[in-house]
Amino acid sequence: MLGQLNLQFIKRSSSSLLKSTKRSYGGPIMDSNEGYIDLRSDTFTKPTKRMREAMANSKVGDDCYGEDPSINELQVQIAKLFGKEAALFAPTGTMSNLICMMIHCRVKGEAAILGDQSHIYNIERGGISALGGIHPIVVSNTKEGSLDLKQLKRAIPPSSYHLAQPRVVALENTHNLAGGMVIDLKEISKVNSIARKHNIKMHLDGARALNAASYLNIDPADLVADFDTVNFCLSKGLGCPIGSLVIGTKEDIAHAVVIRKMLGGAMRQVGVLGICGLDALQDWKEIMKTDNENGQYLAQQISSLPWISINAESVKTNIIIFRVKKHSQFGDSAKAFSDHMRFNEKILMSPSFIDHDKIRMVTHRDITQQDLEKVIKAFKSVK
Repeated sequence: MLGQLNLQFIKRSSSSLLKSTKRSYGGPIMDSNEGYIDLRSDTFTKPTKRMREAMANSKVGDDCYGEDPSINELQVQIAKLFGKEAALFAPTGTMSNLICMMIHCRVKGEAAILGDQSHIYNIERGGISALGGIHPIVVSNTKEGSLDLKQLKRAIPPSSYHLAQPRVVALENTHNLAGGMVIDLKEISKVNSIARKHNIKMHLDGARALNAASYLNIDPADLVADFDTVNFCLSKGLGCPIGSLVIGTKEDIAHAVVIRKMLGGAMRQVGVLGICGLDALQDWKEIMKTDNENGQYLAQQISSLPWISINAESVKTNIIIFRVKKHSQFGDSAKAFSDHMRFNEKILMSPSFIDHDKIRMVTHRDITQQDLEKVIKAFKSVK
């Protein structure tokens, strides 16, 4: 009997897993996006011609031995850009965030304080718990993407071996599910003051940190000054094909090397990928400024449509989140409208898989001004 129950559980679990692996971030899953204007994410950027040439001519070595010159230079430059002592290349932002959480929570059952709308809590497959043994303490995000300070204070438990002790507070800047909102230095400082009072470290999921720095018109090092560790992603707005970096002190990065190996993220001649990051750093200010301005422009242009619900003034960077409301053809259906744009206008966007009535669009370096005008025209042609 017990064997039959176990078999049924395995079958149900396998079926659920198979279904979940077929889901995207809510938008359509394509065989190819060739010929489409793709606003699903800035992860759809492709390496530039200059990057491809750099890849072909990159100097490489075995990064597991620390001997890849391109990766070593990238790590030095990223650490310098963010004003920290050292950096470490990782294949993904999910792994980079996980490494940072495990740097701070070194005993299983220790806790990380996360926003309820954060990427780490919602969109990283529960990795901090499954792989790191880390207990999430969840605090409400504000509409600007920061943490509710009253809840944050209440969430920190008294020192007791009965209770999971928080070792790190994580913020996200820009904040994905808040619509690319930017947390300013004043708000970061408030969170930091609470954390330091309780001897809790600070981590920034800065996948789009350069978008935030560009919007605030400050140096990236100033943006992350209050944080002990930072995750920064190369494969979003910068247009690199792969890669994120763990950024922090030399001591923390030495520990990150060990964790990365354990997680399977140590690679060999990876400088062929890292060289793209070095290339993108040459003109990151221009790239981020353009992406942010394009996001703001697109939001302003569609905000006048009576069947679009959006606060255009709240769009600060390259992420636009809106709702369709009471349209004669689509009703309130995000999916129906997205399908219309896909099949009739060859424009791709993502209905949210968390808030099903919302749609997300993301501008990026592969979206031209001509593309933007086509998108705006397609919106305005809907009657």
